[in-house]
Amino acid sequence: MSTNYPLFMDFRLPVPCKGFWVGITMRGRLLLEEDGDEFWVYGVNPGGISAFGPNKDAALNAFTVRLREVVSDAAEAADKFPTFKMEIEESFATNDEYAALWEEARKQIREGTRDLPGMKRDESEYEASILIEEIEKPNPTMSTSERVTLAQPKAA
Repeated sequence: MSTNYPLFMDFRLPVPCKGFWVGITMRGRLLLEEDGDEFWVYGVNPGGISAFGPNKDAALNAFTVRLREVVSDAAEAADKFPTFKMEIEESFATNDEYAALWEEARKQIREGTRDLPGMKRDESEYEASILIEEIEKPNPTMSTSERVTLAQPKAA
């Protein structure tokens, strides 16, 4: 039997495209599924992306790698900013099946019937969002950042 955990993801990435640069800032939701000796990470937002590993850290890392591949593929294919932006926005669309499982897992975390030891908790109100903007003048201080936390909003 598998166990699901609701996660929040913050991801920021500068992306070189054909003749232009883009900055992507994502606030998304992930569903971590522990199934025996495998861990799967499913994108709720971004939907349509998944990865697995032998432990949660490996699965989360594999998901990040896969997300970067999706972004890189879109960057290689797009010759104009609007094309790239549309492709990334489409990949960010909600996966309704996993969204329902995510909500159920969050409910169990909130009720205290499920826990994920060693995972930082985030009690903030969290809205999934994506910002994709063309960068006029890229500079070396632009950096990538990633943060994944257990979704544990404060009880109402």
